[in-house]
This record gives sequence, structure tokens and C-alpha cells, in this order.
Amino acid sequence: MRRYGEDIEVRPGLVAGDEGPAQFFWRGRVWLVRSLLSSWITSTPWWRSADAARVLGSEGDWAARVGGVRDHGDTVSDRSDVVAGSAPMEELQVWRVEAGRGGAYRTGVFDISRSTVTGQWRLETCLD
Repeated sequence: MRRYGEDIEVRPGLVAGDEGPAQFFWRGRVWLVRSLLSSWITSTPWWRSADAARVLGSEGDWAARVGGVRDHGDTVSDRSDVVAGSAPMEELQVWRVEAGRGGAYRTGVFDISRSTVTGQWRLETCLD
């Protein structure tokens, strides 16, 4: 399995009577969904939340501080200016789909997610 986490464009629709992604545009190519294999809802990791971004700083430097210690010495727990739960926790609707680029091309299995907060679609994984 390969992890991508890349933003994609999706055209939702019906696939064999089930609603979900019908086509997606990824890396300059259109992929046609042949079947919806599964779907589920999951929460995003806490460090992706808006509250965590305010506490940890910009996206570019938060990874170094995920353990809780900030560059200037205070810890995440020292921040009283952030109200826990003030932003909605993002959930992802995830579809596992079988998709291909056309008739003669082989198909692949992809996990495609959609944020319940922002509506953004992402290609999460491709199963080899």
C-alpha cells in the first residue's frame, strides 16, 4: 500500500446504485470508479485540528513539536488561550474504490476521503 494524502478533484455520482465518488482527477489523469468496495467514517488525527494548529504554530514547524514542547519553552498544556473543542473535530468520509483509466488499462484500489468540515477530497492510499 502506498500513502499519498494528495488533494484531488472528484465527481460524485452513482456507482452500481451506491452514491460515492464516480470519477476522480489525479496527477493529470481521469480515473473512472468501477466499484465501491467499502466506506467508513473516521476522525482526523488531533494534530490536524484547527485548535492544534493555533497551539503548535504554522504547519511548516509543528512536526518538530508534536511531542508537546515548543521552541520557546512552553508546552502545549501551558496554553490557556485555546479552548478545547472550540473548532469542530474534522471527520473524514472514506471510500475504498476500484478504479481505472479506461478500457485497456488495469484497475487499482484507492482510498478516497472527503472532509465533513471543508468538503475537500483527497486520495489517501493506493493498494498495490
